[in-house]
Formats: sequence, structure tokens, C-alpha cells
Amino acid sequence: INPLRARSSRCQMLITPALPEGKDFIAEELLESEMVCFYDADYRDPPKTIKEYIDSQYVDVRFGGTESSMMVLQPFDLKLLNTPSVTVSNFGALPPFIKGGELITTQLGLISDYTLQELDSAPLPFPTDPVKLYMVWHQHDDENPAHIWLRKKIKNAFNNLPSITNH
Repeated sequence: INPLRARSSRCQMLITPALPEGKDFIAEELLESEMVCFYDADYRDPPKTIKEYIDSQYVDVRFGGTESSMMVLQPFDLKLLNTPSVTVSNFGALPPFIKGGELITTQLGLISDYTLQELDSAPLPFPTDPVKLYMVWHQHDDENPAHIWLRKKIKNAFNNLPSITNH
């Protein structure tokens, strides 16, 4: 996460797996989720080996042009992957590219109940660390009543999601 972008007055909060550097940020963990492979079982099987995974054509979610949803696949070496066949700007854009074809995507397993519910999912064919999502804000917003209200609403929304580990 670019600390300058996170410090700008236009960015009042981030929900992110990557904590910005600097002591002027406050972070609260919202949830933890495993990464899984999403695919269309009518058209393909999930990759069962690392080689099958690496050889698969995939869709990636890009944020701001440089940050990828795949950046959280630790300790997997992303340099092994092909360039994505398709990149999209949000999770809701994934199903139309995957449904009815051979493409896969790797995302947080918790969204299988929501945005990606029409896709099939399977564990990745290699171990990865669980991913934590954080709510991050700059300390200058910490005592702002409207910001406090918004953080409470976000925290409550995350606490009410079923089938995930909340914090």
C-alpha cells in the first residue's frame, strides 16, 4: 500500500491485506480467510498440482493498476505464474469471465458465499498462509465522530458475516 496515497485527504480508510508503513496509521483486523481457487466445474476441474495451477489461465483483480489480489499468496512465488488472461477492477466482475469457460481465479474463500457464489471453489494445490484483512485509517481521523461511526458500521458488518473467522 502506498503510504502517500493512504495519507492523502482523499483516502480516509482502507480495507486491505497490506498494512501501510508508518506510525501514523491505525489498523484493526477485521477477518482472516484462506485463499481458494474459483472455477466453473461444468467446464474444467480445479488444478490439482502446482504445475496445473501455474499452467492455468487466470483472471486477476487489480487495484490502482499496481496492486493485485494475488499479492497475498504467501509464500507462493508469483513470478511462476503466466500473465493474467484478464484483469478486472473489482470482485463482482470475475464471474462473467469464469462462468462458461476454462479460466480460474484465486481469491479469499469467504467470498464464495457472496460475490463468487455462482462459481465452484477448491483448495489451492499448495499451502498458503491465511490472509488477514485490516481496516486502516490515518491517526488524524481517529477521534472524528463521523469516522468513528463509519468504523463501527464496518466492524458490525464484518462481524455479521457467516462462515468466516472474525476478530
